[in-house]
Amino acid sequence: MLSKKQITSQIKRLFLKRQPLNISAVKRSHPQLIESAYAQTPFWGWRATLEDSDVEYSSINTELLDYVTCNICGQRMKALGGLHLEYRHNIQPSEYVTEFPEAEMRSEVQRAYKPKAKLIMPHWEPLATPEYILDRVAYFHSQGIEVNQRNILLNEPSLMRSAMLLIGSWDDILVKISLDPKDIRHSVPDGTYSKDHIISTLQRLHSEGHDLTCSNLKLAAGTTTLFARSAREFGSYNQALKAAGIDPVLYSPYALFDKTLKRFDRRMKAAIKRPPDRREKAFIRIRKEFGNVISARYAGSWNHVLEAYQVGKE
Repeated sequence: MLSKKQITSQIKRLFLKRQPLNISAVKRSHPQLIESAYAQTPFWGWRATLEDSDVEYSSINTELLDYVTCNICGQRMKALGGLHLEYRHNIQPSEYVTEFPEAEMRSEVQRAYKPKAKLIMPHWEPLATPEYILDRVAYFHSQGIEVNQRNILLNEPSLMRSAMLLIGSWDDILVKISLDPKDIRHSVPDGTYSKDHIISTLQRLHSEGHDLTCSNLKLAAGTTTLFARSAREFGSYNQALKAAGIDPVLYSPYALFDKTLKRFDRRMKAAIKRPPDRREKAFIRIRKEFGNVISARYAGSWNHVLEAYQVGKE
């Protein structure tokens, strides 16, 4: 393994030669450099490595391959699909991935980040790699951003998806970047979920106006286990809500849709009273916000909505 001094020296030399220094490019050309940087303890990572080499990330050259190589025949193509594998090699894509677990099915260009994703901060690497995921989480933590699962799921869900796909559990990621998962995750101080704690947590979340439906509980609670523990301790989640003095009907999908429907009705009636020019702008906002209502109650047709409210067709 290279020392930190050897690593930074090589990076400076490569930078002066204008060699690409994004992670995937260096993994191809200088794998020992990447391996050594990520083997350092405590966690160092590629971003910190470049900074310690006096190299700004924004100034590096990057390289993305526009092809993948078939590990069976060596043919290069933009994407490795079932047509090539089945007809050329008589093998299913799932079998190919099992035999070559490190193989990619799409080129780096195709896998590069798209600009529309919800992000905590802009990407500094062009595509997801296990190393970049570790770097990104470590940098978030160094900037005071919470790196528990709830915060990442809420604010950068694409990072969580990539992390689960490329690395595994979130705790594994935290350990790899020299963090103790117990210090990061939101958990009960004694590590257990008593009935009293569950009741008080549900009551607090309810009073704060959180959505306590089953599908949203994990995010609202800031913990990935409250729903499961509620069901285990009380027999069902609805029984836990009742024990907390909360009517389960309030958080049934039907009740929530009914609330949404009433809000939609109020917004439509208010929009209709506006002058024509302002009315159209209000209608645009309503169509964006209440697509589920329009789809469920009006067969997805805005004209049906206008007819129901006697506004006339567009």
